Amino acid sequence: MPTLVLLECVLVYLPPEDAVGVLTWFSSRAPRVVLAGYEQIRPDDAFGRTMVENLRRRDCPLLGLAACPELASQVARCEAAGYARAEALDLHTY
Repeated sequence: MPTLVLLECVLVYLPPEDAVGVLTWFSSRAPRVVLAGYEQIRPDDAFGRTMVENLRRRDCPLLGLAACPELASQVARCEAAGYARAEALDLHTY
């Protein structure tokens, strides 16, 4: 069956290997899967630094942010997890 997976700010809270595990789990079990994700990126710009600091103060670290800080790394992670096609846009472009 065609499958849609929505991940809204989920993978960034996981250790990188666990995030890849989630992506791989879906890609290996659903041959017609579409994954739509919304994740934090760009931790080094002004907004990103503020976001990371605010979450750090609340003891809520973004464990996966360093592994996928940019759009290209988001795409590469999905491709490595078995997705035949991957695209990424930032919110301003979208």
